[in-house]
Amino acid sequence: MEFLLRYIGSSELVIVCVVIFLVLLCHSLCAPLLYWYKRGVPFISAIPIFGSVGDSLFQRVYIGEIYMKMYRKLEDKRYGGFYKFCKPGIIVCDPKLIKNVLEVSFPSFHDNDLASNEDLESLLSQNLFVAPGERWKQLRSHLMPIFSMENMKSIYPLVEEVCENLNSYLDGVAGSELDFKDLCARFTTEVLSSCAFGIHSDAIHIPNSEFHLMAREMLDPSPCRAIMIMTLMQFPWMINFIPASLIPNQVSQFFRSCVREVVTYREREGTPRNDFMSILIQLKKEGKLAFKSKKKLSGASGTDKEYSSNKGSTCAWDPESINDVATQAFGFFVGGLETCASLMSFALFELAHEPDIQSRLRDEIKEVKQKYGNNLSFDAVQEIKYLEMVISETLRKYPPTSFIARLSTKPVKFPSPEKNVHEIEEGKELLLEADIPVVIPILAIHRDHKYYPNPDVFDPERFSEKCIAERDRFTYLPFGEGPRKCIGMKLGIMQCKAAIATILLSFELMPSDQTLPPIYFDPSQYYTSSKSNIYLYIRKIKS
Repeated sequence: MEFLLRYIGSSELVIVCVVIFLVLLCHSLCAPLLYWYKRGVPFISAIPIFGSVGDSLFQRVYIGEIYMKMYRKLEDKRYGGFYKFCKPGIIVCDPKLIKNVLEVSFPSFHDNDLASNEDLESLLSQNLFVAPGERWKQLRSHLMPIFSMENMKSIYPLVEEVCENLNSYLDGVAGSELDFKDLCARFTTEVLSSCAFGIHSDAIHIPNSEFHLMAREMLDPSPCRAIMIMTLMQFPWMINFIPASLIPNQVSQFFRSCVREVVTYREREGTPRNDFMSILIQLKKEGKLAFKSKKKLSGASGTDKEYSSNKGSTCAWDPESINDVATQAFGFFVGGLETCASLMSFALFELAHEPDIQSRLRDEIKEVKQKYGNNLSFDAVQEIKYLEMVISETLRKYPPTSFIARLSTKPVKFPSPEKNVHEIEEGKELLLEADIPVVIPILAIHRDHKYYPNPDVFDPERFSEKCIAERDRFTYLPFGEGPRKCIGMKLGIMQCKAAIATILLSFELMPSDQTLPPIYFDPSQYYTSSKSNIYLYIRKIKS
């Protein structure tokens, strides 16, 4: 140091140190952004710190639209690189490669690119959507039978009851403009509170019901919490450095309290009910909701009855130990609420702006209902083929989740990113390292003119049997594909079908000047949701 000071002054030395520090800082921030360049992979430009997704982090653009822009820039490629913060990621554009990620090479991509802190987020960390690896595998094997068609049919009367409440409510407000974004959320809240928690929330007639308020508290976050959610969505590893829960404390306490009261009551009274809560209680008694590690399965000491019980055995039920049941019930509720409400409101919006489609659908609903003894039963709803097409086209144009994000769990080979290069040409493939996020941009694929001509046009005929047969299965992914495909899709579609059929039988939907197309997406939401309210005019049909 004295040697340097002989030739330069102390102030000059400080400047030199600052310059060196800034050079090193710039290098540490910019060097990772050369990851894909060094590997010869086409990539989306990025800026230091925020990578390629900064607009999502600051809630300027919906994340699905950001990935759609990337997809269109990479239109002639099988895949391309991008950056989440300084972490490299892959966006997959080719249906064959999408099939490889979701299905063929699933063992290399079995985890979602999500994270949660078990100490802070027990309602999330043990949820099926977030759970990784072996924990996910065990949970799914036990929960999958819940959503069988047989169980859907047994639960349908609960959905039918809520549809009657919806019809009653609309009778009283017909002839006015309604916010269907809010109404559909209340309808879905009432269905899911009944099916998942065994509680009649009456959210349709009571907008300020506690269940609905807790749901909105969870799904309509404050600006600060929304930024935190978006940050963790892009940078899951930061979950260990943010000492705050994604679930507001009052919401967590409310749902746990609901489950505790319902479980205690049913155990005391022995009251049977055909709903998911009864199934979850039974699974809990059989020790099938808690994660059983291989270590505990092979050498359990017997002190932990919950983990050491063998398949099919029964564990003692402690009404105070309800976290496993609450976790899955909460997961069903949160996972189904916004997705189903958005699907239903988007479908009604499109029907209001397409009177010919609405009229044709109403005629088919009436015809099928008459066939089933003037009863809109479970079997009747399943038989309305045009309703299925309308729902499918809504899911194409407005997929509930705009992308799938998987994490490579071990090194795997990808073909050349260039479509004109043979897939397995020696030296052209990419060795994808472990722990790389792999994004499948569902919204972008659903609005690709190659697969869906005039993609912004609402056309249920895209889902005729002939059109479906001619199209690659991996160009339609509203609920994902492969082993990790959404297990709750049957319930979501069932309740939306029942509600739409109920509405169209008695009411006509017409556009409102308060909400005109196109729909703009809310950049603060993880799920695909309208940025504004969805107002429609509703009129009673004279019988």
